[in-house]
Amino acid sequence: MKALIVEDDKMSFLIAQALLSHFDCVSTLAINLDETLKHLESHHVDFIILDLGLPDVDGFEISKIIRSHSERYKKIPIIAISGTITQITRDKAKEYNLDSLLLKPLKKDLLDKELEKFHLV
Repeated sequence: MKALIVEDDKMSFLIAQALLSHFDCVSTLAINLDETLKHLESHHVDFIILDLGLPDVDGFEISKIIRSHSERYKKIPIIAISGTITQITRDKAKEYNLDSLLLKPLKKDLLDKELEKFHLV
């Protein structure tokens, strides 16, 4: 299994990577839109974990660009993560066609449940 983790905080990346390691998941870090698109163009990924609070282009816009960039990206599950989740965040996640929304720091049981939902484990 291969994951792209779009996150500007190294510790959050390491937490996600550790939680995914028990699935023998190969996790790659992208810290911005350019790195995300470059990785997707040259590598297969099974799912994306996407921080909504990125500094340059927020995760909502990145998800919109990913979905519109190529037909093959439309079906990749995107699990959005955020330090705070409000009703506005939930509504916006639906508007941007994000597949899941989880609170940071990630918890193993909740992440596992999302991966099961997408038949990734």
